[in-house]
Amino acid sequence: MGTIRFRSHHKGTGGTNKGGKFFLILFGLVWTAFSSVFVVLGVKSTFSEVERSSWPTAPCVVENFEVKSKRGLDPAFQPAIQYSYRWEGTDYIGTKVWQDKKGVEDYHDLAELIDFVDEGKISECYINPESPAEAVIHPVNDTEWGGIVFAIFGGFFVLIGLGLLTMGIKSFSKKDKPLSSKKKGEGGKLLLIPFFGIFGLAGFAVLLFLVVPMWQKYLEAQSWEEKTATVIWSQVRTHRGDDNDTYSADIFYQYKHAGRLYKSNSVGLMGGSSSGRSGKQDTVNEHPRGKQIPCFVNPDNPHDSLLERKMGWWAAFSLFPLPFIAVGVGGLFFGLKKKKKALSASAKPSSTRSAATSLRSDKRKEFSPRKKRIGWIFGALLIAAFWNGATSILLLRVLETWQKDDPNWFLTLFATPFVLIGIGMILHFFYRILACFNAAPILTLFPAEITPGETTQLKWKTLSGEHKLSHFAIYLVGEEEAKYRRGTNTATDTSIFYEQPLIDTKDPRKVRRGEAEIVLPSDTMPSWKSTNNAIKWSLRVRGEISRWPDIKDNYEVNVLPVNTQH
Repeated sequence: MGTIRFRSHHKGTGGTNKGGKFFLILFGLVWTAFSSVFVVLGVKSTFSEVERSSWPTAPCVVENFEVKSKRGLDPAFQPAIQYSYRWEGTDYIGTKVWQDKKGVEDYHDLAELIDFVDEGKISECYINPESPAEAVIHPVNDTEWGGIVFAIFGGFFVLIGLGLLTMGIKSFSKKDKPLSSKKKGEGGKLLLIPFFGIFGLAGFAVLLFLVVPMWQKYLEAQSWEEKTATVIWSQVRTHRGDDNDTYSADIFYQYKHAGRLYKSNSVGLMGGSSSGRSGKQDTVNEHPRGKQIPCFVNPDNPHDSLLERKMGWWAAFSLFPLPFIAVGVGGLFFGLKKKKKALSASAKPSSTRSAATSLRSDKRKEFSPRKKRIGWIFGALLIAAFWNGATSILLLRVLETWQKDDPNWFLTLFATPFVLIGIGMILHFFYRILACFNAAPILTLFPAEITPGETTQLKWKTLSGEHKLSHFAIYLVGEEEAKYRRGTNTATDTSIFYEQPLIDTKDPRKVRRGEAEIVLPSDTMPSWKSTNNAIKWSLRVRGEISRWPDIKDNYEVNVLPVNTQH
């Protein structure tokens, strides 16, 4: 095998070519147009709700009320109401509870209306001023906040699309400029803040408004009172979808609490539907009409009841918001932290060489890869768990369509790259485990800093596994780093200006233990860092192992100015 080398000059990141700029503009246009649909739908829904809420009210008298609940009704529960009211000297009869819907799928959603009618609390209705014959009991369909949230989230995505468009358009008229001439990555930061903010907010919203209430209800339900219920009817409910249908077991039952009769079709803690009709049909067959079954009733609100108090596989849904929170909070934290460091460095230029100008120490410095390798394992595990936890929900949805022999090809193609990335993360996790069992060369530098013109001793020892290495090398590398602004992007160029092999061998005996002297020329550039430029020195350990992860360990070292005195 040849000598292990590290030389790589002028590695740039962040530059864009002309084709990339056109793609950025096109992508921004598509993204903005698609996001605008959500904004329009959200605003339209909210406007309709607000408009009905402003309708004038008039006294009304409920003359008849019942809830229709027959198998096959769509929706399953439909309130039939008749009330009389008078508007501008004319008598009218109203028959609507809501404007845009005739019923609900969950009987619990009618509980408040039933109580209000029984207690005589419905005393007024909302009248359409343009058509007085049209009146409703509830002007809002419980979607007002949903429309607002829909519009806000769509607005965030529109901002991202506009940011991409702005970046693409401006990149045509800007040439490469030193980063010190303008604020670094200003456009990128403005784009990243709402981007990571959306991820964080979405994760926290799901956590606070769905996951936490779900677990809270689960814990409370464990102390609910057990009652005997009677099945009124049961059926498999079909939920029509654009690509395929899903199903749920709908069991309607009644029970008594404190001498009063209640009804419900709440089965488990989590509602929803899934593919696979046969399983739902088996559940329905086990609950025929008239069967006595146990149910659990909330004593504080008897309308709340459950047939099952288990969380089931829905407990895995609790992990769903974690990747969004991790990406959002992590992105904001590191982005703002980096910005703070840059501002601190620019405000205090005299402090940029504080590390380089420290006195040469008489202490030794030891470098070991073990902690870093263990850290890589846990890091790879967390990332793989977060990613695959979120992807598993999408994957289950895809598998359901295939189990029905009616595969959803669009969803399958959409999910494929996410699944492949997840598999790659799992393989990377095992790769890190294997790498952890590599030979672990331990380096000792004495003194702890390197001073040009003076001798520094480097010793190494490999306690085990050295015989597996087919090639071993340690290099002292000096690297120059410069940051530039290219259009609206930040580019980093690196160039290795010094490279000294301290050992380069295929002899296992030299790998096990050895030492080398480091004597840099007196005119060598010391370690140095400013806002946009840096001189970095490192010890790079490389080892080649046949059919096994190679050793690639880097340790930053400090090179002092030549005039440093003890």
